[in-house]
Amino acid sequence: MRPLDFMGKRFFFFGVSTLIIIVGLVSFFAKGYRVDISFTGGTELQYQVKSSTVDDSKAVDIVTKVSGGRQVSTQTLTTISGLNSSEAINLLLIKIGGTTPLSSDQITEINTQMHQQYIVDGVDQVVGNAEVNTVEPSIGSELLFNAIKAVLISFLLIIIYLAIRFRVVSGVSMAIFSVVALLTDITVMFTVYGLFSIPINGSFVAAVLTVIGYSISDTIIVFDRFRENASMLKKLSPFEVVNHSIMQTLGRTINTSLTVIFSISCVYVLAFINNISALTEFSFPLVIGIISGTYSSVLVAAPLWAMWKNRTIAKDLKTGKGSGKAKRATA
Repeated sequence: MRPLDFMGKRFFFFGVSTLIIIVGLVSFFAKGYRVDISFTGGTELQYQVKSSTVDDSKAVDIVTKVSGGRQVSTQTLTTISGLNSSEAINLLLIKIGGTTPLSSDQITEINTQMHQQYIVDGVDQVVGNAEVNTVEPSIGSELLFNAIKAVLISFLLIIIYLAIRFRVVSGVSMAIFSVVALLTDITVMFTVYGLFSIPINGSFVAAVLTVIGYSISDTIIVFDRFRENASMLKKLSPFEVVNHSIMQTLGRTINTSLTVIFSISCVYVLAFINNISALTEFSFPLVIGIISGTYSSVLVAAPLWAMWKNRTIAKDLKTGKGSGKAKRATA
């Protein structure tokens, strides 16, 4: 079976990735990102309500007015307090950003208005007053710093590992192009969070690190096959070797990715049905990230390395250094 010409369509694949990055940038400048108070600092009010379908827009209006126009986001979720689903507890979470927490007077006023505005058919839908949690800005900044540090450390360890593992076939270049592919995956996830207004919080960091681990694992499998086929470079161009190697791993890559995507999609569907927002905010971007990781491993990292290797061989042939190492290079 003749290998598919992935390298011949490499600029199309690069264009798709570039388009997604542009969409992410446009989304950022047009509407920005919702950053959770766990990173920025603020106040969280947690109300127990009698229905899982309460109108949260009323809460947003109340809190925005009382807090003086601060950024407000809401979440509704249902927890089970026992084995019987009739013991479910419905919660309305209200997150208010700000460098200073709400004052006791503001919280009292919000409690009063919540009880006044959430009366349906003569029944107050709000049970008691809010449970208040405060996140100091310094704590939020520390969490954000630690999240960025975790990603950077993972990149550094990946570069070191790949440079050593693939040292016989230009390991440093493979490491660099792998990180480029990972940056594409992270950008795709930022795009998803921006377009769907998903708050950037601890779940985002967990999803990013998960996608980084999956994507680099997939990339290593593809690059392993390059290493095994390195002897072909004496007879074939890097483009032909890469096409051949991708075809050898393509079935395994697709089957593994579909299995992972199916599993995470099931988590998302169940979380969506049961209104578990923490899981939906994690699983949906994760599905997109896994798809992106599969795409970037095969169609971004591999073609970039092949282009670099092709140019290196062509340069060596031109200077006479590669006459005994390679026979041909593709322009």
